[in-house]
Amino acid sequence: MRKRKIIIFCYLQFAIRISIVIFAADKKATMETFYKTHSYLVEHTNAPVRRDLMDEIDWNARLIGIKGTRGVGKTTFLLQYAKEKFGTDRSCLFINMNNFYFSKYTLVDFAGEFVKRGGKVLLIDQVFKYPE
Repeated sequence: MRKRKIIIFCYLQFAIRISIVIFAADKKATMETFYKTHSYLVEHTNAPVRRDLMDEIDWNARLIGIKGTRGVGKTTFLLQYAKEKFGTDRSCLFINMNNFYFSKYTLVDFAGEFVKRGGKVLLIDQVFKYPE
């Protein structure tokens, strides 16, 4: 089977619209909110089909992008990956750039805080909405 190099940016609007307004000054409280959202989404992800693409991607790459039209399952794919490979392990975190947190704080700051807490895999959805 031939490996494909994939560039991933998720453009799918959430089937489940979850927007959490975060105005917490405490980074710990903020990060906990993201972890709770991640846990809820992963727990409630029940994709009826497992895509072969899951096995074709080199998940050790530093940056992976998934590109596709609305509604093809990019978000579900990422959540399915998180559920299958990490379960409740906090080294993986799914975030959505629609979150109001990112209107005030940068993705770089967030990723830095995530890494400080032992994070290794950051799954970013709706990245096209990020202004910078």
